[in-house]
Amino acid sequence: MSPTESRRPDGADASARVAGLFSPRRVALVGASDRSAWSRLVYQALIRSGIDVELVNPRAETVHGVVAVPSLSAIDAQVDLAYVMTPAAAVLETVLESGRVGIPSLIILSSGFGESGASGRRIEQGIGETVRAQGQVLLGPNTLGYLNFTTNTLLYPAGKGLGDVTPGSIALVTQSGALGGMMTGYAAAHDIGINFLCATGNEADLTVSDVIEFAIDDPATKAIGVFAESIRNPAGLRRAAQRALAVGKPIVMLKVGRSELAAQTAATHTGSIVGDDAVVDAALAQDGIIRVDSLEDLVVTTGVLAKVGVEPLRGVAVAAISGGVCDLVADGCDRLDIPLPQFAESTRRRLADLLPDFAGAHNPLDLTGAVVRHPKLLADVLTAVADDGQADVVLCQENLGKRSRPTDSIINGAKAMREARIPTYLISSTGEGLTDRQKQSLTEFDIPYLGGGLDITLSALARQRWWAHQRLNASQRTPGDAKIPQAPTPEPGRGTWSEVRTGEMLSDWGVPVVPRRLVHSPEEAIAVAAEFAGPVAMKIVSPDIAHKTEVGGVRLGVAGPGAVGRAFTAIMDGVGRARPEARLDGVLVSPMRSSALELLVGITTDAQWGKVLTVGLGGTWTEVLSDVRARLLPVVPSDVKPMLMSLKSAPLLLGARNSQAADLDVLGAVIARIADLAIACGPALSAMEINPLRVHGAQVEVIDALAIWSDNDMATAS
Repeated sequence: MSPTESRRPDGADASARVAGLFSPRRVALVGASDRSAWSRLVYQALIRSGIDVELVNPRAETVHGVVAVPSLSAIDAQVDLAYVMTPAAAVLETVLESGRVGIPSLIILSSGFGESGASGRRIEQGIGETVRAQGQVLLGPNTLGYLNFTTNTLLYPAGKGLGDVTPGSIALVTQSGALGGMMTGYAAAHDIGINFLCATGNEADLTVSDVIEFAIDDPATKAIGVFAESIRNPAGLRRAAQRALAVGKPIVMLKVGRSELAAQTAATHTGSIVGDDAVVDAALAQDGIIRVDSLEDLVVTTGVLAKVGVEPLRGVAVAAISGGVCDLVADGCDRLDIPLPQFAESTRRRLADLLPDFAGAHNPLDLTGAVVRHPKLLADVLTAVADDGQADVVLCQENLGKRSRPTDSIINGAKAMREARIPTYLISSTGEGLTDRQKQSLTEFDIPYLGGGLDITLSALARQRWWAHQRLNASQRTPGDAKIPQAPTPEPGRGTWSEVRTGEMLSDWGVPVVPRRLVHSPEEAIAVAAEFAGPVAMKIVSPDIAHKTEVGGVRLGVAGPGAVGRAFTAIMDGVGRARPEARLDGVLVSPMRSSALELLVGITTDAQWGKVLTVGLGGTWTEVLSDVRARLLPVVPSDVKPMLMSLKSAPLLLGARNSQAADLDVLGAVIARIADLAIACGPALSAMEINPLRVHGAQVEVIDALAIWSDNDMATAS
């Protein structure tokens, strides 16, 4: 658990705790100096905000042309926030002084802390602990601050560029202050309105999730965009994301950075397939966070979702001035699985009366050059398309003059867009930014507009559909699904457990396991095979060998006493030569099962997110195809079916090519039961893998299994 994870309230209470930080009446600028460009920019932003400013500098009587004070203690008025830009060595004393004089909130611009190495991290941790002990709220260190356009509170050294920002309804939260300025600049170029921007910096106290909580409760915020280099409070992020999903405020995240799984999970197929980034993918998606891969996608997607609403889009209608754009739309919607519903017969007749004979009345709709010649035509067409009732959003691609007044066609069309029955927007065909004249036209003629270009806008609409369905599914989730009665919690172990021992644990927990017996000689193998009355499977048993096939430790379909005896000897001798250092406990004999679908069910432990369930195609194809899906624990049976159905191999589960269809209810219950066992084992269980899990209709059985226990004090000797 991170230092910031255990010390503050959740949800709306956490939001209220930080609200004062974002609405100060008097700010002390500590370390203000005429020699600092940062100081000058912050001071100018504060003056522009209309906030009372106290300048603190112990070595200057005046700064920026006004009287300064030597310390926070010398200020004879209540200060709501201290903006600290002193050298790193002086920051802790400033924090202590701010606590003594009762300043509730701080922003620390100063750098030289966690980003500088181990000693800096220790100092940063001490600052965070001091702030919490004094009952304060801290943003930073190593942060530029925030912009709150709703209250016109500008605590961000961004200079004159702030004048280009369009007021709007998205909040942007970033761990990188410099990127915050880039995002606001990009948003301004595409007329995407912002009401809030916050850079969290090193997060010694407040984290991204705390700021998200504030944005959730901010009435002016409709969608939230996040740039994250690391997720320092996963539990807090999950709580915030679940609350945002429930209230209908989408979160869009650009999460950068890659890392490797801990070495302890590399012993399983699951560990080699599911890396940390795949776990992040699963974690974010599970709680309805939309993950994107570029700053452009982050800003545009957040902007689009703030405008188009929270209900799943049934489809999109598009009207374009170019037939080529119509082709691009058709291809893009097909690729992104966005429905392009065809117009009703009554709408087609209505459009036929409006458009030239050579125009086709279908979606996407080519407006043809007629809209240039007839100023009211665009408005009439858009009204007809919006009235059709088959789509939930209408997009209109038309040319907005770069340096001239919009045409009468667009002005009339804008009025029709505003009055349409469903959201209707003008869009650009490319991602080129708007000129000043174009932005002026959007404002002057109140033109509904989605910026960013055709491709990125369609991608944003596809993500809206995904998010809206996630929200719907979350509201219908049934966490009370019936479970198999609890069995006694298994005793934790150490190291790697063999298939025999892991199978016993699974069986004791109520998971179906194929019958098996451990033998130590050819004679024992022959006797056990005779009891099973048919061909058998024979596998080496060793706590040191995870992948038996690779060392010649598996024989399948062995029939007859002579063949069984020879197979035992061949397995023991062959594995002994291939892995002379390995401990060999014997050979496992089990009845041979008929051909059936084989799945992988894996449990890994992520350092940030905890235990992760992975399901996918198993057997010999596991690592070749890497067809897996992951989800954080806990899960219930109803969570498992969507995972299975999203696999590329899902048709095999449904009975493709006359194969036996799986009973998904039974399969989901078994997999959820395995996940329950992993939770019951606690932190001592590092990883567990069932590969394969044999599925034949309603018959679901563990064929092979492996458990890996952590070698630390939380695990007791077995």
